[in-house]
Formats: sequence, structure tokens, C-alpha cells
Amino acid sequence: MRNSRDLAVAACFALAGALLACGGEPALQKPFEASERHLPKKVMGREYWSFFGSTPYTDPYYATVPAVWKNPWNNSSLTNLPMFRDSGIVRYAVRQPPDPKGTSASWGTVRENCQDEEAWKMLEYAGKKDVPYVLVFGSKRNVCAMIGDVDLDYADWAAFKKANPNLICTRTMCEWGNDLMLNIQRTPNVLNEKRRKDLEAVWAQYKVDDRYDRLALCRWYTDRKLQLHYGDMDTFMAFRGTYHLDHVAAAWGAKLLVAETTNTTGGDREYRWDVSGMFIRGAARQFGLPWVWYEACYFNGYAKDGTMRFNSVCNNRWPRGEARPEGGTSASAQRRCWYYAYLNGANGVESESASSNFFTTNTPSGKAELSVRGRNFNDFHNFTAAHPDRGATYAPVAILTPFAQGYMSPGGPAWGRCPVTPGDYALEALFFTIAPGWERNKGLKEGIQEGNLHNSRFAMMYDVLVPDSPQPREEFAKALFAYPAAILVGDYKDASKFEDLLAAYERAGGRLVRITADELPP
Repeated sequence: MRNSRDLAVAACFALAGALLACGGEPALQKPFEASERHLPKKVMGREYWSFFGSTPYTDPYYATVPAVWKNPWNNSSLTNLPMFRDSGIVRYAVRQPPDPKGTSASWGTVRENCQDEEAWKMLEYAGKKDVPYVLVFGSKRNVCAMIGDVDLDYADWAAFKKANPNLICTRTMCEWGNDLMLNIQRTPNVLNEKRRKDLEAVWAQYKVDDRYDRLALCRWYTDRKLQLHYGDMDTFMAFRGTYHLDHVAAAWGAKLLVAETTNTTGGDREYRWDVSGMFIRGAARQFGLPWVWYEACYFNGYAKDGTMRFNSVCNNRWPRGEARPEGGTSASAQRRCWYYAYLNGANGVESESASSNFFTTNTPSGKAELSVRGRNFNDFHNFTAAHPDRGATYAPVAILTPFAQGYMSPGGPAWGRCPVTPGDYALEALFFTIAPGWERNKGLKEGIQEGNLHNSRFAMMYDVLVPDSPQPREEFAKALFAYPAAILVGDYKDASKFEDLLAAYERAGGRLVRITADELPP
């Protein structure tokens, strides 16, 4: 219940907003009231979708393949579960990358991206047109695609899109901050000498430990990836991992943002899912975009014998090797992650390797049945269906961070390796105050399996905005004025470009806090 002071503050904000609206400046959002612009965007008419890769239960293509139903998948009752029947679908065009000795960097037609005719039949199958369709070109992620000839059949791509009007995006950039650095390391795998030297010459133009050079390198990488994906901005999806680059991708034209959260980290570096949510939701609200939470299920941690296991994953699946139902991220953490994403406003949740860990055949019939994890997701999906209008997640405080920060889930220097500045120190202190870390190795050895979601004496009431992005100033002003309070932190190359907007924000009654390193304890 609001007290008299709360009501007085609310009234002041309302009056200031009304006066400023008359004066031509943006009106400030009232405290204790979520902004209309913070309501989740709709994708194909709905606020939320569950996403799955192609399996016999999620993809109607398999109904045309009788051989599939002779193995343990033969359980038609699963096909009609709402979580499968009503899910968005992710299809993969899988083929070995172009010859590393050659000069070609891409396959021309959509069909040529498929390894064989069966894979192509799945990709073009006309079923399930009433749900979102996401397409992933596997070979366009390879280092050999980063340099060389791009000879694409644009007419073929246009025809494919026309035949699939529910194609909402291609996974244009996948784990892109991570992939970029991996491609630099994998450049020796490009066996054509000229192509390899050309690619080395590209990398040589940028210092990866300089935040502005690193940002420029990301721009080059984004342009290259768009070129490989037919230059199609309408289907531009940016899928990131540990680098929180949501605002960067949005400013450069992405139409859908995806955050991958996992627990495959070493030492005491951890993925803080709370901070990841602040960045992607803030970017989605600043740029007016839908976003998806991709829950990766792999886990790095200690086994019972004390040895460190890397990329452990749950595997209940039959014919694929040994069953490991206790591997990977725990069923409890997975479940909390899905609800956390939904309650934070995500337009979709995709759970990695669902075909391996959502099913089991440890049943008298020998047929596929839902595992514990599968039943958990079924309950979660039914919960989302029962609450189609969840409202807006309330986040009254905007944290303003630099466009070139390259902040990572575990924290640390800009882009993981740039020299630390006083502004970086202040930014790090802020994020570890509102989302405290923990001693991961010590906790794992003591039997604490995960620590990705953190209790804090501060509510999870923050969205990250970026004031120095190339977004039009009036659009950033509208985004900022949706928050009654804001925190400015970090080092900016030229803060003068947005200082007048901050002054207008304060004139409107917005509470602006500036955090600098000299205000912090040593």
C-alpha cells in the first residue's frame, strides 16, 4: 500500500510530466507505474512462444517419414501436448562449411546449405505455418565463411521467404561475441593461403584489448554476417552468449534479440543470469524489440570424485550413448530459469538439447516419455498459456552504461581484457552490489551446484540503457523518460552528446545518480 509520501512523490512526477508535455519535452513516467512501452512486444499475435528444434513431436515434417515411428519416438500422445503442438520451430540448415582450400565462403541457394535431400525436405516442409519459424545456417558460422567469395542467389532466398511467411528471422549472429574471438583463433584452419592472409589482415586492423577498436571489429563482423545472410535486415537475429551486446546489435538493426545463459564457465567466473536479464530487457525496451531467452543446459563443475567435468549435459536419450540424467544444469535451475525469463518479459524461451533431456525410455513400453525435465517444461508452458497477458515487468531504475563497454556475465574488464579505467571500476562495483557474486569453485566443492541467480538486498528492478549508442536522440529520450530514476556509470568517449538529455530528464523530476570511482571505497 502506498503511504502519503509515495502519493506525494507520484503527484509531483505526474505534475512535472504534464507541464513538460505542454512545453515540448518528453513527459516523465510516474513512479510505481510501469510504462506502456515496457509491455512485451507481440510476435505473430502473441506475447510468448516456447521454441523447439525439429523433433517428431514438434515438427510436422516427421509425419511424412514412416521410419521415424518405428523407433522409441513412437508415442503419438506426446505429439498433441500443447508445448509441442503450439511451439515455435527452429530448423537447421546443416552442411559442412565450404572447402578451406577454396575461395568460396558461402552456398548460393537455401537448398545448397543442406547436407542432403532429406534435410532440404524438412527445411521447406509447409506444415505449421501458424507458429514462428527460425532458420539457422550452420556453415555460415565457420571461420571459412569470414573471408572469400560471397555468391548468393537472392531470388532463391526471396522465393523461400515467400513460401514461408512465418519465417521471423535467421540466426544471423550466433553467440556472436564469443564466435568472433573463436574465429580469430581458428584462422589457421583456413588452408587457402591468400584467404588466410586476407583474414589475418582484417584482424590486424583492430586491437582486441582496446574497447573502441573491439567495437569497430564487431561492426565489421556484423556486416560480414549480414552479407552472408543475403543482406536481409528484416530477418536479422542477434544471438549472444556471455558478452552483453544486445544494445549494440539493436542499434545496428537487429529485429530480434536472444540471450544465451549457461553455466559452462571455469574458475570463479560465473554467469550471472540476473545481470544478463537487465541488459537484454533494457535493450529490448530502449529499441522497441522482442527478445528470447535461450537456456543452455551444459555445466562445468566438480563430479563426486573431485574431478572437474567440462560441458556436462543431461542425456536421458536412448540410442545416443550412455544415459546421464544427472548431468548438466540441474533440473531445478532449468525450471527457475524458464519462469525467471517469462516473468522478466521474454517473448520466448528455448531450452537447449531438449531432444536429449526432455525424453526418456525408462518405461515398461520402451517408448519415449517425458523425463522430469520434460514434465517441468510442460508445466511451465501450460502456465504461460494460462496467463497470456502477464503485463509489464516493473523496473523503475535505468542503469546507463557505455555503448563500447562489452560487459560480460562474469563481470571483469571491458570486453574481458581491456585496461581497467576508474569508470569500469565504478560500473563493476554497481553490478556486483545489485547482483552479488559468489566463490564458485569453493561453493561447487561444498556441494552447492549452481549460483547463477542471486538473492540481493536490492530488488531486481533495473534495466540497462545505453545513452551513447547511434540511436536517434529523440528515441533514446523516450526510452529514458519511462523510468523515474536512473544511474549513470562508466567511462564515455563523449558524454556531451547526451548531457542535455540528462538535464531535461532531471528538470522533469527524474532522479539521476552519477556513480564515479572516487565515490567508492578502495
